[in-house]
Amino acid sequence: MIINNECKLREVFIDMSLVTCVDLDDKISLMSDGLMTDKDGGFHDNGFKKFLLKNNFFLAITNSHIVAEAIFNDIEKKNITSYEIKEYIGSIYREINKEFNIVLGVNENDRFSYSIYTHFSGEHELIKDIYDLGGYPLVMHSSNIDESFVLKFKKEIKMMHQKKLLNDDMVQCQKNFHKDVANFDSTVNEELFWEYFIKP
Repeated sequence: MIINNECKLREVFIDMSLVTCVDLDDKISLMSDGLMTDKDGGFHDNGFKKFLLKNNFFLAITNSHIVAEAIFNDIEKKNITSYEIKEYIGSIYREINKEFNIVLGVNENDRFSYSIYTHFSGEHELIKDIYDLGGYPLVMHSSNIDESFVLKFKKEIKMMHQKKLLNDDMVQCQKNFHKDVANFDSTVNEELFWEYFIKP
């Protein structure tokens, strides 16, 4: 894995800002903005999707374009399967010297689970095997977003899930959240990448 070397060569790319994962029982609605910013939070470029979908797993990464690009490319190059992905991420995430959030969704032994990996201020953490979000979305965001705003969105999605509202309504709520964040967070643009991950 070449993340460390790439990071040294391309120090300016950090702080990817917004990814949401809304569990819709048989599928997951994944969204990200496309903005890349430099180390001072200034605009650098757009057009970067912050998640990767494969047949039996997905990976979403924020806070470092370097980390995301290196991992996504390595997975594609090595043709890593759902049976190998947890071992792969587990073997490399402690080597990464950039701040990041990773959400891995994978089907193992006919059971779908999420794993979350983080690295901030030199501290690594792995939360294993979240099998049921209960309609509560996963949100990875920049520090510019107030937690109460994020909590309001999470509660709204959970309520819609409990009322068994249409998936389209929950996806629209998710899109609205991204649009609202883009209006006040300079590290998020209005560009929206959106795909369904169909659970195996």
